[in-house]
Amino acid sequence: ISNPLLDSRYEQINELKNFDSKGNLLLSENVKAKIPQSTIYGFANNVPIASVTDALDTEIAFTSFEGEGNGGFSNFTYTPVQESITGRFSANVSLSKLGLNSAKTYTVSLWVKSTIGTTGSVVVNGVSKNVAGEITRNGWHLLTWQVSGTTGISIVPSSEVLLDEVRIHPKEALMSTVAYQIGVGKISETNANHITTYYEYDIFNRLKLMRDSFKNIRKFYQYSLQPAN
Repeated sequence: ISNPLLDSRYEQINELKNFDSKGNLLLSENVKAKIPQSTIYGFANNVPIASVTDALDTEIAFTSFEGEGNGGFSNFTYTPVQESITGRFSANVSLSKLGLNSAKTYTVSLWVKSTIGTTGSVVVNGVSKNVAGEITRNGWHLLTWQVSGTTGISIVPSSEVLLDEVRIHPKEALMSTVAYQIGVGKISETNANHITTYYEYDIFNRLKLMRDSFKNIRKFYQYSLQPAN
């Protein structure tokens, strides 16, 4: 329909702007506030793994090395390590994000862990930081950078450093992420402040436990079968 007649009682709230080849919504925008909402999909573009408020889909990237694809980064390959702050895996690999707006400032955040004590570092666009980060949680350290005046960002860890939950987005944007175990459900979700909730399941793939960022149990679920009449 080239010129549909719209009922005047309806008001447009969001504009759907960009989709991937599977029809997944990548970018929408609130019509009044002009605030974009972007989504990154993983696991062969089957499930959303990152949601970002106030950012275009072309200026964000995320990976937690769960086999979800490139997550907006340039193509990379890695060997997953079964040790993590979110999800199940981490990796030692260099990453890059291209096509950014040089007029904007971008936040780069990632969790790191050294395989040799507390040695090692990560270099982002020439700025090196040691493994000991601003926040330490469950043996992992959070590192952050503010990067501006460039169209590309590179992340290079030293050989003994594992990376996890790697995020790039405009400074003013808010990113939240999810990790899944396919066939089971989400196993962690992390908000814009890097606070993670963990989910555990029983042998029947029913939710059993919810844990906070420090792995303390916050909710416990118990199931019982109703006897047949």
